[in-house]
Amino acid sequence: GNLTVEAWMALDGDATSMSGIAGAFQEGAGYARGWVLQHQYDPNRRDSWFVSLGLATEATHGVGSTGAAAGSPLRQVVARVTPPPPTGSWFHLAATYDGWMARIFLDGVPVAASSPCGGGYCGGIVYPMLADGRGVRT
Repeated sequence: GNLTVEAWMALDGDATSMSGIAGAFQEGAGYARGWVLQHQYDPNRRDSWFVSLGLATEATHGVGSTGAAAGSPLRQVVARVTPPPPTGSWFHLAATYDGWMARIFLDGVPVAASSPCGGGYCGGIVYPMLADGRGVRT
């Protein structure tokens, strides 16, 4: 159930709606599977930038021990970065998940850490379904 994703990126100042960076994600009526790392400027304040790691885990799908309802929405860990990285400057963004905690790092510095399951064990990531209906789980 562990995940590490990282990217080198530079902002162009245009991301006023949520924009995906990387992910393995599937969403439909009443369900979400996989993970997604995404970002957006605060649409009301250009001096803030949001980065989020969304996870669908065994616990959020009713498989784990937390008793969460099956098909619960994707859980988000959000970092608000003020001020945002300068437009056009390259920076390193990373996110990790270990079954308990999700963390987001900007140039190696932690900017967010929390349990997507409210402090309980979340379990492995529930990955998208394959075309033949088989699920992929790590």
